[in-house]
Amino acid sequence: MNTIKINKLLIKFHDKQFHSFDDGCKILVSGYVLPRNSIFDEFKTLKNEALIYELFKKYRSDFIHQVKGMFCIAIQTETQTWIFNDRLGLKKFFYATSASGIVISDSPKPIAEDADLKLNPTTIAIKALLHREVNDLTLFEQVQVSTPASKIEISEQHVTISRYWSPEDIKTELNKKYDIKYFENLLKTNLSNLNSYLHPKNFSITLTGGKDSRTGLCALLNLGIQPIGLTYGDPKSKDAVFAKQLAQTAEIAHHIFEMPRTQQSISETINQIKDLGNPTINFHRAHRFFAFQQLQKISSKNQVYVAGYMAGELLMGIYYDDLVFPEFLTQIWEKNTPLTTLLIEQNLKHNFLKENAINLEEVLNELRKLQTLNTQSSLFETHLHGIFELGIPHHGQDIFLSSTILDYPYPLFLDIDFLDALFQSNYSFKYTDNKTKNIFERYKLYAFNLKLQHRLYPKLSKVPFAKKGNYTTIDYLRGNLYWSAVKVLNFLRDKQKYPPTFVYNAAYYQYVMQELEVIATDEKNPIHAIYDVQEALQSLRNASKLTQEKHWHRYTNIVSSYQYFNNIKHES
Repeated sequence: MNTIKINKLLIKFHDKQFHSFDDGCKILVSGYVLPRNSIFDEFKTLKNEALIYELFKKYRSDFIHQVKGMFCIAIQTETQTWIFNDRLGLKKFFYATSASGIVISDSPKPIAEDADLKLNPTTIAIKALLHREVNDLTLFEQVQVSTPASKIEISEQHVTISRYWSPEDIKTELNKKYDIKYFENLLKTNLSNLNSYLHPKNFSITLTGGKDSRTGLCALLNLGIQPIGLTYGDPKSKDAVFAKQLAQTAEIAHHIFEMPRTQQSISETINQIKDLGNPTINFHRAHRFFAFQQLQKISSKNQVYVAGYMAGELLMGIYYDDLVFPEFLTQIWEKNTPLTTLLIEQNLKHNFLKENAINLEEVLNELRKLQTLNTQSSLFETHLHGIFELGIPHHGQDIFLSSTILDYPYPLFLDIDFLDALFQSNYSFKYTDNKTKNIFERYKLYAFNLKLQHRLYPKLSKVPFAKKGNYTTIDYLRGNLYWSAVKVLNFLRDKQKYPPTFVYNAAYYQYVMQELEVIATDEKNPIHAIYDVQEALQSLRNASKLTQEKHWHRYTNIVSSYQYFNNIKHES
């Protein structure tokens, strides 16, 4: 908890105003909010500010434990002001405190109007190591960002900053009532409440050839909701081909959106992301942002967008992909490499950061605040915190981008009512091992999704998954031996080759190269004090096979830092 003395306050959210009530209370809601399941029937007729007002009257600041969604909420009374965001930090606010006051906004731009923004080398170094900003750090030294479950309380010229929830609050003791039937009813309740409360014009859902989004689709179909299927990437990719087959069987509309593979299209879409003013968004998400834009053109803004973000990690555990959970992190987890300034320095050299530009002790201190790097915790505990401290913020980029296009992004498996139940069941990753090679043990990894899907909408149980062996739910339900045999036979028989879902191709290479060349000529820009831009340029000229997102961060971090700095500083 952090307390700061303060004089004046400015709260500024894009296109959002405070709603005043008769007793002088003022409330602002940015994003969307709804009552949790336990109080839904009692408060389901109240919306937005009216809901928060009645809950605040009943629970005071503890009202926050009664709501869920993707939101920032501000409440002002005659003597106090509170600012909250959602538990997972899907909706963020930026703030700056000084002796003269505090500015709180959904973008750093209003803060930049009153401050001479400077790049933060510590943030840039940590992003090079983990691909994400962490804690409350931003690209700018003077600007902080809300952490998940942030609570700012302002009273009597003081600001107190704390958190009202953390992953440590999740109960993990087994409760036998949380069986498959319970989760079937829970998913239906969550989606039904969402639908009846928000009254969207329609639903959309990400479709792949995998298991997680299919569970959401089955739950929607069970409720009689016909969503629009959304797949992004190459229409010939395995995910797209199998998603199309799934949509045909479900008899729903399905669209595959592939961003044109041209430098112009990449540049235009990245510029649109940059203009949103949220420097925590990587430009690698451009093809997904493009898909959301195309979806809105054929449907509407007022829709619920359902996605299966993080289900795989929550159910089966963390995958070491060197992207969401980079090699720097897995060195500490798996190899017991000590977290030291030497380890940090070795990894920063690979990312073109100048040695004398980074205070290694500051970086080390910030990393030590992360519970996922707490070597005194169990592997389950560090991985649990890794999901919330790094995994969800990674996917939160897509959730944020979708929220600028569609009104109600809904990550199905990150609903707090679902999370509370999952970790008290034996279906969470606490009881699984996704790294085992034993096919009989791996059989257990898929029980939750496949059994749920069959209960919710058995018609889709005959549609194969885009996985090795192309098995179906019917194959799975016939038992371990049958499922294993089908997987092996189908794998040996299937010689068809599919292109990747998305490739960072030659046009992307040309875009990044061109931007680095521009930065190299802008020698007075402060980015040069942190990065060796010429070394990065030479490295990129000699590079080959940079087809995946994880290959690009060390180059695009330079580009995004430069562009966000110029955009936010110059527009303000």
